[in-house]
Amino acid sequence: MAHRYFADPSSGLVLFTDDGAFEYAEWEKTVLEMLADPDVRKPRRILADRRNLKSPITLGMLEQGEALVRSHLTELQDTRWAMLTNPGSSLDRSSDMIEDVARPVLVFRVFTDLTNGLRWLFPYYDEGELKALIDWVERTHLI
Repeated sequence: MAHRYFADPSSGLVLFTDDGAFEYAEWEKTVLEMLADPDVRKPRRILADRRNLKSPITLGMLEQGEALVRSHLTELQDTRWAMLTNPGSSLDRSSDMIEDVARPVLVFRVFTDLTNGLRWLFPYYDEGELKALIDWVERTHLI
């Protein structure tokens, strides 16, 4: 399975991962599963870790994603969504465009640093809590 999500029970962080390929239909199915999951608490704090992504995300895929989010605005109310990518990657170079597409419907930012992304998602966390989240994200990639 290319797309998966994990929810950290202590922080509520939802982590989306992939195997390097981005398949829109599978991603949409995974997002819908997360939205229906009663164990994912609100307000949602989502980190989409795209550091392994090998294929580009197209403008068409972004527009499909925007349509999906628009159709689930009630469920995504108060959600903060961060995307983590590698410095210099196509996602990093396209981050302004990605944020512009997402902005009308979602509080969304692209990051190239895990700590900064988590700090944006959890602005009131102290350094110890952030370190625990970083460790959880990195351990979860080993599953």
